[in-house]
Amino acid sequence: MYTASAVNFQASAWILRIAFGEAANGNSQPGSPVPEVYRHAIGLPWPLAKMVHQLLGLAIDAFEKQEGPISIPKTVQERVTAAVAAANAQK
Repeated sequence: MYTASAVNFQASAWILRIAFGEAANGNSQPGSPVPEVYRHAIGLPWPLAKMVHQLLGLAIDAFEKQEGPISIPKTVQERVTAAVAAANAQK
């Protein structure tokens, strides 16, 4: 099994490409972006991507019901929030 610490999404009219990677070991400075190395990717047709979205939601809900809330580091959540805001601004 491969464990990813980084995910990148690329969309086309036909598929959603999801690349999985990990933070690269290096001499990054505190507060600077961590380089990421992507090793695996999958392409999902949009109907399948939507089903995976729903199934992931169910899996996360079940996990949190059993184990408690999943905490996301503040710096990671800030990056996700900024990415969502940028995507919404393009609509």
